Amino acid sequence: MYVNHTLLSLAEIKVLDVFLDLKRHYFAELIKVAKLTRPRTLRVLRKLVKQGILEIHAEANVKY
Repeated sequence: MYVNHTLLSLAEIKVLDVFLDLKRHYFAELIKVAKLTRPRTLRVLRKLVKQGILEIHAEANVKY
């Protein structure tokens, strides 16, 4: 499906919209707010990263 003449699906637009609205981009928050399944959200994020729309940096949260 095309949204505004782009190659993004409705799920991708939804995740991108939620991603831009959140102050902290934790995966659990994305799933909860976007109301998509975990595998679908991962697929959408992977596709957006491949297209260069999003950039993801891994962050280690280590407690001693």
